[in-house]
Amino acid sequence: MDKDLENKIDFNKYIEYLPDFIFVYDFTGRIIYVNDSACNAFGYSKDEILNKKITELDTAENARSFELRIKELSQKDSLNFETARVKKDGGIIYLDAVLKVIKIDGFKYVLSIDRDISERKRYEEVFKETEEKFRKVTESLFDPLVIMDDKGIITFWNTAAEKFFGYSAEEVLGENLHKLLNPGKYDVEHSLALSNFMKTGQSPILNNAVELSVKDKYGNIVPVELSASPLILGKKIYAVGSLRDLREKKKKKEEIEDKMLQLERFNKLMIDRELKMIELKEELKKYKKE
Repeated sequence: MDKDLENKIDFNKYIEYLPDFIFVYDFTGRIIYVNDSACNAFGYSKDEILNKKITELDTAENARSFELRIKELSQKDSLNFETARVKKDGGIIYLDAVLKVIKIDGFKYVLSIDRDISERKRYEEVFKETEEKFRKVTESLFDPLVIMDDKGIITFWNTAAEKFFGYSAEEVLGENLHKLLNPGKYDVEHSLALSNFMKTGQSPILNNAVELSVKDKYGNIVPVELSASPLILGKKIYAVGSLRDLREKKKKKEEIEDKMLQLERFNKLMIDRELKMIELKEELKKYKKE
């Protein structure tokens, strides 16, 4: 840059109004410069901040890490980390901090460029809380709950699924659901439905309960009822499937059908017996007349 032009530009005024918070402090943490954005965010005047050490703005935990960071910075000349600082009113600001060693009049100082990430942190906390609630709810479910993405890859596998199929979550996460559980007699209709889901995110099996067979870790073929529904997260579509073991239901159904069959046979025998009795009575009447 042309020296004359450089001298005409007051870089300080641009730094003052940067949205990022700018601090310059010595290796003991004594602040020698702060921009207006930082003053406004933390609620202090410049004079108040310039009489402080940077550790006085840090949370207690981060203040204890100051010497370690200075030591690391002296070896690398630059450092990037997340931290938290305390406002004058006691509120917390979460920051993405970039530290750089600079020289002013031959002396080394720390330039700290801090970006406010409080909003992102709040979203992360909400997400973590939501995820924790989701896990608690799903882990308490009696039925297996499985989530796959639009490529058929397993992304969630609850405790009930572990017990039901014999696979731990670590064994199946990242695996293809249908290749893993395919019993070898794969229903063409369901196969086409999966193919359509992968392409469009739509399938006739979604929002419906269907009966099919799956294979567990030990090769057992198990009849199940699958209830599946779509889940949209960002731009990705997932299928959430809840499975219900139909073995007991089918066993009871077979028992009822068997008892119904026995009852039908018994009724037939009784009817045949009644008919025989009627025939005998008619024969007796004829015999008496003679």
